[in-house]
Amino acid sequence: MRKGNILVVSRTPWYEAPRIRHHLSRLLRDSGYEIYYLETVFGKKPISEVVEKGININRIKERIHHQLRLFNLIDILNDTSVKNQIKKIKYEIKFVAVINFNYDYHFIRGMFDAPFISVINDDFVASAIPLMKSKIRYKLTLTCKKSDSVLSVSYYLDRSLKILSDKAQLLLPWSLKSYTRPEINRRRNVVLYFGFISRIDTKILDKLCEKNFRIRFVGPISGNGLRVKKQYQSYDNIEFLSSRPLSEVNLEDVCCSIALYDLTLKENIAITASNRMFQLLSEGIPLVYPNMPYLIEAPSTVITRCSSLDEYPIAINYFKTNFDVIQDDIRLFLQEHTLEKRSIFINNLINQLNNLS
Repeated sequence: MRKGNILVVSRTPWYEAPRIRHHLSRLLRDSGYEIYYLETVFGKKPISEVVEKGININRIKERIHHQLRLFNLIDILNDTSVKNQIKKIKYEIKFVAVINFNYDYHFIRGMFDAPFISVINDDFVASAIPLMKSKIRYKLTLTCKKSDSVLSVSYYLDRSLKILSDKAQLLLPWSLKSYTRPEINRRRNVVLYFGFISRIDTKILDKLCEKNFRIRFVGPISGNGLRVKKQYQSYDNIEFLSSRPLSEVNLEDVCCSIALYDLTLKENIAITASNRMFQLLSEGIPLVYPNMPYLIEAPSTVITRCSSLDEYPIAINYFKTNFDVIQDDIRLFLQEHTLEKRSIFINNLINQLNNLS
């Protein structure tokens, strides 16, 4: 049964590799809502084409990059342009919710007679250029205060946002599919890196190369990933594959997946759980992570934390030997992070907010 229309606002174009805004849009579409996805892009980017039933794409352009609006006059000019472009789209429908992924879009709150839910999916203050940190913190504060609900994707962000709003709640990513037990008694000797190839700690990579582990990189390349590929693509034990869904990746020889977050970057500190984490676990692939302060709590047989470079080879060798034995631990852990549980949460939230209005 059709439940109504939801507007999703995001700086991420729909055509990009799926992230939480894509997953949440599809979750709500599958719950019975018609989704109107509004891309708010800066610069020249390809036009998104969508053939998914229940997903409608519109685009507006921001005149000035959001990290370069130091002065209030620039804000006013950009915000006025955005509002005028939204008006020209002429959404002649009623929305039951507006889900906003832009930390600074407090100014569109009054344009829609619907609950305004903001999703803060990154530490935007930490990733800001020095001159913009206080300005971005101010905009984030305004957006939180004007939102009917504020959702975040990590323990760190949730704690920070609760200072700004008493409506802050945690919304961790989830497994898109049910756990599938992998084939047992296979020779598994490949370490998989799956996801955006950027913000890489090459010291970890060097340690794995020193031990001659086979490493398979799969995903789009950005940031220092370009340098990483150039430096390591000639290594016999490393392969780089183009971005593709996990369903198209060979997992039959994979013993574990590894995260190579550079913890000298402040924006990495806030991470609790990524979308790819639950995708991998649903295929029975255990994870090796740096010992990040806000990483999701999990048994070490599911996610092993490494506090030193020497611990990475130990963790990988453990999973190579015990891959089949740990599968029940992975299955039990995933039961709290299913699509069904997140669907119940977000649908209940939308219903509660509409009942209050």
